[in-house]
Amino acid sequence: MKKILFLAVTTALLAACQTTQLGPTPPIPSTVSFAGGDGSSVESAVLIKGATESTGVQAEYGWLAQHYPRYRMGEQSLQKHGARLYDAMEITTSDGTRKTVYFDISEFYGKL
Repeated sequence: MKKILFLAVTTALLAACQTTQLGPTPPIPSTVSFAGGDGSSVESAVLIKGATESTGVQAEYGWLAQHYPRYRMGEQSLQKHGARLYDAMEITTSDGTRKTVYFDISEFYGKL
């Protein structure tokens, strides 16, 4: 009985330590399109076009889910390079690779 209780507690603790995964991915709004690069750097950032602030953020998560299924979200930061604004999204891919994906949000940042 003690073994079963120990295993149950250990399993629960390990599950609680895992990085939280996103819930269902919101659909990418039909008004939004993507251009630019693969997001691997500021120079090749994913450009989000035709978005507002709320639909642009939704589009970022949709793009990540399409390109990195079952990714886990880490830190997110706003960065400015020259006159452009970027969301830097730190993720862990399903195979455990950690990477930062850059989105150029200059066209929608601050627009409701």
